[in-house]
Amino acid sequence: MVDENITPGTEYAEIGPDFRRKVGEVLPTRNRPAPAELERADVDLIVGEVDDNGHGTGTFVAAGDLIPAALAEHPRRPARPEPSSRKR
Repeated sequence: MVDENITPGTEYAEIGPDFRRKVGEVLPTRNRPAPAELERADVDLIVGEVDDNGHGTGTFVAAGDLIPAALAEHPRRPARPEPSSRKR
């Protein structure tokens, strides 16, 4: 059995960024969201709390990449500042 070396009382045998497998579950079981539920970034984003100086817990997500399910509810802002509309 795959889970025979798990410490007694442990609930999860595997925890990943987008899945959790309980002790005793069959290996192919992944509690992943359906592909239609996954969201991709349209532009480069910073997801999470970041102050004006760039400090905080922001995570960079490149355009076209999946936004991790754990970060889906966090605030977002473009990674690159908007170009100034002011002419010089």
